[in-house]
Amino acid sequence: ERQKELEEIYMLPRIRSSTKKAQTNDSDSDTESKRQAQRSSASESETDDSDDDKKPKRRGRPRSVRKDLVEGFTDAEIRRFIKAYKKFGLPLERLECIARDAELVDKSVADLKRLGELIHNSCVSAMQEYEEQLKENASEGKGPGKKRGPTIKISGVQVNVKSIIQHEEEFEMLHKSIPVDPEEK
Repeated sequence: ERQKELEEIYMLPRIRSSTKKAQTNDSDSDTESKRQAQRSSASESETDDSDDDKKPKRRGRPRSVRKDLVEGFTDAEIRRFIKAYKKFGLPLERLECIARDAELVDKSVADLKRLGELIHNSCVSAMQEYEEQLKENASEGKGPGKKRGPTIKISGVQVNVKSIIQHEEEFEMLHKSIPVDPEEK
């Protein structure tokens, strides 16, 4: 009895029945022959490319090379900058406040100004192109399409142009009403 209990505890791995093996062997042999043919052709191509043997071949989606990379800023820093940029009226005049809000105090004012101007100028030009495109589509009788407005890509960050310009316009009055000097506030 004890031996039976021990056998139940220490069960061997399952073994497939022979009927299932026979069916799978037929389909496996086809796939195995295809794999062997691929391996042999791959081994022939490997002998031709002796330089590539040292570097392992990468699999998966190739990394995109960003040409419009903003120097000195990572994607996360750009996202934080844009989020802070939306909070201020006339943001190019309040770069120190934006830097504090976006936790980019370590960046120089010149870099922040360059990024701010890049965002502003590209948003303005994209909005103009979008409005021209809307006029052309309206004359052709097509619908406006997406209601969200145009988007631009700065480095790897997708930016909604309409929201940026809308925030700038809405907060402009607030900026004018609040004095610049901290003593006057």
